Amino acid sequence: MQSGRERDAASAAPPVYVGSISQGFSFSTSTIRGARFEVYEQGTDRRLQQVVAGGEAMQIIPVGPRALLEFISPRGAAVDVRVYRTWEGDEELHATLKPGQAQTVVSVEGETWLVRTASNGMDLLKLTTARPELQRVYISN
Repeated sequence: MQSGRERDAASAAPPVYVGSISQGFSFSTSTIRGARFEVYEQGTDRRLQQVVAGGEAMQIIPVGPRALLEFISPRGAAVDVRVYRTWEGDEELHATLKPGQAQTVVSVEGETWLVRTASNGMDLLKLTTARPELQRVYISN
């Protein structure tokens, strides 16, 4: 748990430049819970978003235009499916869907998502997000 002194230091600290990233890449840094980060667009200095560090051991914060994906497994689907986000060669499980279930996830433009059967890991779908605000992904298996 963060002490009052750590919380006050995190909120009162002057802004410090910690690094930059290019589209499609990542950046990591160590911090304390409650620390605030502001993300600016290079060239225009337009603030894109503000992020507050949580207590997790690792947080993945997408930066860029937001996209909502709704993965939908039809009621008549034959098997359960698993939805993964790919991240620098790794895969992060986001949901396991039974027939008739749906899951909405927040993504950013250009991220890659995979859908596989839960029983044997067979690839069903590979999707790269685009700019539309909500994308519905109907899974057939």
